[in-house]
Amino acid sequence: MQNCKVKWQCLHHRLHVQVLNLAHTNPVRKSGVEECVVKNLQQAAYRKIAKLEAELEAAKRNAAMYKKRFQREKAANMKSDTPCTKTRKLLANFTRHKQSVRKTLVFHYALIDQIKDRYQDTKTEREKEHLLVCFLVE
Repeated sequence: MQNCKVKWQCLHHRLHVQVLNLAHTNPVRKSGVEECVVKNLQQAAYRKIAKLEAELEAAKRNAAMYKKRFQREKAANMKSDTPCTKTRKLLANFTRHKQSVRKTLVFHYALIDQIKDRYQDTKTEREKEHLLVCFLVE
């Protein structure tokens, strides 16, 4: 192993060329130095891949966190009226059949709000298309 490390350090400056040549040649048995060079390059590649995958996961977590934070801020700033408030505003000057109209309007506004929330909470485009088709057909 010590011999391999010394040879690895000596060959470091022309390592890339050697590995390319090793990849294209197909000897029956590689020498100890060639095996060490290939092994060290593979280990370095695996370490780099693991590091990049960890960075990608961290970036995805940050993106999801900031997306959720933005949604919460947007929802807090909108202060949309509840279905009952919307109905009350519409029926302020309405006199005939007020109870049945109120019941229908409250149900309508609640249903619309629920559909909007469900559509916004879906993650994939396929689910969103499915929701649209379901609600348009009915």
